[in-house]
Amino acid sequence: MLGLDEKQQAELRKLLQSQHEEVRKLWTEQSVPEAYRASALLAINERTEERIRALLTEEQRKQYIQRQQPEGPGATPKASLEDWLDATRPKSGTGERRGALGESAPEAPQ
Repeated sequence: MLGLDEKQQAELRKLLQSQHEEVRKLWTEQSVPEAYRASALLAINERTEERIRALLTEEQRKQYIQRQQPEGPGATPKASLEDWLDATRPKSGTGERRGALGESAPEAPQ
């Protein structure tokens, strides 16, 4: 875990909520050409990644970057932004949590 303090957790939530709103707007805005949406989505994600790295301490940044690196050819990153947000959420007793995009997901065993 990154060991985010309360201020960092609040900032991370704001960043991810903002990202979610930008993505939602991108996909619902009729004036945005479909061909442009994929590159615009990548730009939104890159901007969010930069903002996340900016709010981390140097040690947290190293851990975050390390966790983003695939381990081998064709491997996927170990953790996503949703994973980091989930790690900052207090666990409820309901057995469910909400993902970064609001979808319901089963709570991971502890």
